Amino acid sequence: MIWLVAFLSCIGLIGAKPSPPYNGDNGRVVGGQNAEPNKWKWQISLQLGSYEEGYFSHICGGSIIDPFYIMTAAHCIISSNPREYRVVSGEYNMNKDEGSEQFSSVERIIVHPGWTHDLGNGNDIALMKLSQPIYDNGYVGIAQLPAPGQTLPHNFDCHITGWGYIDMWGTSPPILQEALLPVVEHSVCSQPEWWGVIALKTMVCAGGDGVLSGCQGDSGGPLNCFTDGAWRVHGVVSYGPAGMCNQYRKPTVFTRVSSFLDWIYSLLLTAGTNSCETQQALRRSDKTKNININTICYIYCIFKEKTIGSMHFIYMSRKARNPHLSKRLKLWQVICCPTLHEGLPVSNQYKYQPLSGFHRLLCSHVLVFPTGLICAKPPPIHEVDNGRVVGGQNAAPQTWKWQISLQLDSYGEGFFGHICGGSIFNSYHIMTAAHCILSSDPRQYRVVAGEYNLDEEEGSEQFLPVERIIVHPGWTGDLGNGNDIAILKLAEPIYDNGYTSFARLPYAHQTLPHGFTCYITGWGRMDYWGTTPSILQVAPLPVVEHSICSQPEWWGSIALETMVCAGGDGVVAGCQGDSGGPLNCFVDGAWRVHGIASYAPSGSCNQVRKPTVFTRVSSFVDWVYSVCHP
Repeated sequence: MIWLVAFLSCIGLIGAKPSPPYNGDNGRVVGGQNAEPNKWKWQISLQLGSYEEGYFSHICGGSIIDPFYIMTAAHCIISSNPREYRVVSGEYNMNKDEGSEQFSSVERIIVHPGWTHDLGNGNDIALMKLSQPIYDNGYVGIAQLPAPGQTLPHNFDCHITGWGYIDMWGTSPPILQEALLPVVEHSVCSQPEWWGVIALKTMVCAGGDGVLSGCQGDSGGPLNCFTDGAWRVHGVVSYGPAGMCNQYRKPTVFTRVSSFLDWIYSLLLTAGTNSCETQQALRRSDKTKNININTICYIYCIFKEKTIGSMHFIYMSRKARNPHLSKRLKLWQVICCPTLHEGLPVSNQYKYQPLSGFHRLLCSHVLVFPTGLICAKPPPIHEVDNGRVVGGQNAAPQTWKWQISLQLDSYGEGFFGHICGGSIFNSYHIMTAAHCILSSDPRQYRVVAGEYNLDEEEGSEQFLPVERIIVHPGWTGDLGNGNDIAILKLAEPIYDNGYTSFARLPYAHQTLPHGFTCYITGWGRMDYWGTTPSILQVAPLPVVEHSICSQPEWWGSIALETMVCAGGDGVVAGCQGDSGGPLNCFVDGAWRVHGIASYAPSGSCNQVRKPTVFTRVSSFVDWVYSVCHP
């Protein structure tokens, strides 16, 4: 017998036998422990009430999946009137107005057509379209979703978050809670002594140890799992046992997000995204998974299955093992729609995932050049000629001898293309950005030291294979969380041929004063249209001290003290392709690498009050030395 018990704080509750006694203290563990502030940025509080009376109360959780869209559970929809709901993003402590919150009204509710109000039938998922977009104030982020059909292995650790009950007496916490819930695979969860036949393959079970669980008020919220290098929302809280939520062998059950991606993306794509335009994109007809799209903040793209035309294209490999690779390309039509909403962080990597003809990009960038891109307002028009100043001017040869070109062989065929910069730390180690690591296979990379002109073989270059990749343990894939640093160990040493040298590093925790002039170097984009230079570029970037860069009109709270901001005049900036490269500052009688290029605004990189942001090397000196001199 299955029944739903309705509470103001919603959760699907299904009758189950009382749990056996256990010795754990579960006074607070049902709802978990206080979450770390500003960690689960996509978590929202769904509230029900009245704008006329000015009163709303929390009923469910949810996840931000778009500036305009929230994903939650269908059973959280108590009323069909969207005016009775509001969404609070950036929430942490419900009893305090902390200044991080955004209160958004709901314009439309879309419940999955397969929802029958019977939790055992599944399809417990709904989307809510907001009346106005959520903007990035440093306390919100877009949830990353799993791959279509993806499942997780038994006992894979995930985390539930929410403001649900923390005990059987219905105590509700003011502060966002989190709890570790290991996944229970379907073959186990569907056994009679667990949930039996009502545990469907379109659901995820997690927990069931009789101690930790979700509970009333957690419904609609996310099951957060770290997969494929990022936190992703793999589940939407659906139901648990009635009575005590933390019952043995009655894990919390979630709607499996990977089973509903076609439905989600089809709604988002057809939901009125404006300013769409048609482009043409070259795509290799065999194995490539990268599409090159140059624009500002594209959010959705439809790749037409019909080939418009085809051609042969000869790659002039820049000093690759095979200098001429003839590849058959197909010309594809791409319809792209931009989001013009300020500030929501974007993914710094893109994986090609077919979704019934739909392919999603969050503020896409040129995929050949991995970089951190953060959406920002379009830059004002300047009375200066900025045709080349984004990437700077030609550097003097043999000036920045520690600068390297990090190159990737995407297809395993000996063709290497520049993706990032980096700095020579010692004969065997290169320092770069963590977000430049697109593949965990070191064999796909090579380092070119002594490089100056990418299009010419000058005799100064050393081409070095990579033996090992060490990414900082604090890197989460979220640029706003920092720790964007990695070390590459080379398979053979760099030797001194007169064109290379080691980078000098700053003292631990050393900071530079506001306005101190440093220089960025790299082969990144030089303009809005994606023009890339063959010759190493250099540009002066004055340091913007943290107290300024962290102001709301600059980068806000995502500018951490472990970062260095430089530039922001709307003229000179780092851009895609400069990532991982050095911020060079003349300090204490020598040029020192004080920063590693991390992120910049998407679209036009040279935007006013949106300086290029670097990982502050002085904050990671101890880690670098421990890795390179173990």
